[in-house]
Amino acid sequence: MIPVVFGATLILFVMLFALGNPIDSIGGERNLDRSVRQTIIDKYHLDDSLPKQYISYMGNLAKGDLGESILQRRPVKRILGDGMPWSLKLALTAIAIETFFGIVAGVISAVRRYSFLDVFTTIGTSVLVAIPVFWLGLMLQLLFGVFLRNTFIHLPVSGVDAGWRSFILPALTLASVFTAITARLTRTTMLEVMRQDYIRTAAAKGLPERTIVYKHALRNAMIPVITNIGLDFGSLIGGAILTETVFSWPGIGRELALAVLRKDNPIVIGGTIILIMAFLLVNLLVDISYGFLDPRIRYD
Repeated sequence: MIPVVFGATLILFVMLFALGNPIDSIGGERNLDRSVRQTIIDKYHLDDSLPKQYISYMGNLAKGDLGESILQRRPVKRILGDGMPWSLKLALTAIAIETFFGIVAGVISAVRRYSFLDVFTTIGTSVLVAIPVFWLGLMLQLLFGVFLRNTFIHLPVSGVDAGWRSFILPALTLASVFTAITARLTRTTMLEVMRQDYIRTAAAKGLPERTIVYKHALRNAMIPVITNIGLDFGSLIGGAILTETVFSWPGIGRELALAVLRKDNPIVIGGTIILIMAFLLVNLLVDISYGFLDPRIRYD
């Protein structure tokens, strides 16, 4: 995990350094006074060489200091800390949707192979994978926020002021592609497991189909699915940038998108590091879960 963090931050520094001095974005179309410009450059060490900036930042990072936003003049830790709960809530809601509907659809599709439900699931998941997330979000806003405005199923299209109802559209949008992939993966792994000898033996012994499917087949088919869902959780937090922007969601993703447009490098780097750490931590937890899902896997 440590080399990955070092490598990712180094790549970020090189890319952001190549984009030029972020001081140009502070004045906008207005030219900053020379003295004001130099004061800001000196305060944030923007005229230092790339190696010096990187070493200084990593030293502060080791102390838990993510720096200060150039535009907001607030600690990056506090800015991202305000948005993290909202991003986590949205990601958890989306992962719940993905886990439930993805696994259920995949199992039904595998057990009822070549049936209408199987064909419907295959076509539906293919369509969801092909649809851009931001376009789906806009269409859901148009449907539930405009066309169905005067009905009981009207839903808020932006912000978080409507309580739990505010989560529905962004969570569905965020989970759409991941749910489709989970359903396809569950179907594939279930079909592969159902062909195994021990499944045929269980059927020959006269065990009920429900026991064979849910006790024997599903548990052994879950390892690649759980791996995918676990990695998706990290991706949902970081990949929510478009969704949070479309729905004006006050999370890390929207904050990162604004920081990139404004060249507020401390927020970009700090937010990316937090997303990387979350992704790596979830990946570690997924690896540990293998030992509980499959008794044949043990960690010495």
